[in-house]
Amino acid sequence: AREELFLWKIESDLKFEKINKPFISCFAVLPPTSANPDLRIMDFDVINVTADEKSIGFVMVTVYSDSAIRLWYFNYESKKFTLISEGEYKTCCILNTNFIVVDRSIYILISATDGHLTLWNIDSTLKNDFKLSKNSKSLVLNNKDTADVVISEFSSMKLLINQQIHQSGIKDMALRFIDPIEDEIAKIDVITGGDDNALGITSFIFNKQTSEVNCEISSFVPDAASSTITSVSLTTNSQAVIVTSVDQVLKKWSINDSNLELLEEKYTTIADTGCSSVTEIDGSEVALVGGSGFSIWKL
Repeated sequence: AREELFLWKIESDLKFEKINKPFISCFAVLPPTSANPDLRIMDFDVINVTADEKSIGFVMVTVYSDSAIRLWYFNYESKKFTLISEGEYKTCCILNTNFIVVDRSIYILISATDGHLTLWNIDSTLKNDFKLSKNSKSLVLNNKDTADVVISEFSSMKLLINQQIHQSGIKDMALRFIDPIEDEIAKIDVITGGDDNALGITSFIFNKQTSEVNCEISSFVPDAASSTITSVSLTTNSQAVIVTSVDQVLKKWSINDSNLELLEEKYTTIADTGCSSVTEIDGSEVALVGGSGFSIWKL
């Protein structure tokens, strides 16, 4: 809350006397937008910025409880956040955001408490100051002087999709990138869990020839849980999703051709079940579940 966002630096090569452990320090703080900040930064995402194949900073999108969206550029050398663009979605709270890079174009995807998924193309917003690297995995600063980065009009962001998926807030979403069957078509599945107890997959179809983007609800389970779904996490092979909910039930759903099928469910003693993640520990795939406590599940 209070618009607080901190950048921490982890240094693993510092060696103190009889101590050989990583050291963490607060590197920078995102400046608030008012003298008496009372907003929450609900989510953020970043794209790396490079120069001569060396990381020099990042572009970050932050979304807020008052429906604001802001783009920032941060430079490691100056330790400074520079505002690139800002605007508003509607009047509802934005809950999640992600950058998407498809066919040399950059998009911002958000979910909000109105149950909608919304997609913008931000190429025109970034083109004055940045361009995509050759491998499309990072941005390159056009001007090496960060002071030349100027604020762009939010209206320059091109709204492409504003589709209602859930009856109420989308609490969490996970992106699943599909290998294109045809060179002209790219597809991304967005798995969403909502306040309405539902779980869905919305497929975004990117036409590389026409630059058009369409979306369709590929699968939707209205009673996927008996209470609010709080987190969705893709397995490491992206063929299944782990779903947590307030009813303290952990469920695993398979994803077959963008369709959901329940594989198994287990009760967890973790109350206020909230966040989850999937990773590998010692060669085994595990789900990490947090709430009023923490548990690890072998998948």
